[in-house]
Amino acid sequence: MVGSGCSDGGLSPSRATELARPHLEHFAGFDRWARRALEGDPAFRSRESLEETLFAPVRREGRVSAVWITRRSPDRQLVFGHLDALPKGLTWVRVRHEPLGELEVTTSKVPDPRRRFREGEADRSVIVRRSRPGADGAAVVVTVAYRADSTDDD
Repeated sequence: MVGSGCSDGGLSPSRATELARPHLEHFAGFDRWARRALEGDPAFRSRESLEETLFAPVRREGRVSAVWITRRSPDRQLVFGHLDALPKGLTWVRVRHEPLGELEVTTSKVPDPRRRFREGEADRSVIVRRSRPGADGAAVVVTVAYRADSTDDD
């Protein structure tokens, strides 16, 4: 993995690479799963059915704090976790990883979806995202927050 771009006082590309590395195999598998599930979107009878299928692989993943999947055209965001949107003010660092290509990495506090949400209680997470066109050509952004202290399944 090679870092690119520059940081504005936050994560350096080399640090972003180091933090993301333990999670990239999982991220690659989930990214493939999410894109396949989204291709079947018209076949799902409800948004709840789509979300149940889409997030099935991460529901019991102790290292996953949250997932945000955004698809353009039609604009749609699907979320697993307590936060409806990514935390505000994040500074993303671009890194390159083969075979995934260009990714963006940042860190933030993200509450664990398996625990009752209490304002201010959150674990430090490494957040990885990738944007690519879906089967229909519309942009799909898959973003996964991993607990920073976890590198394997709990």
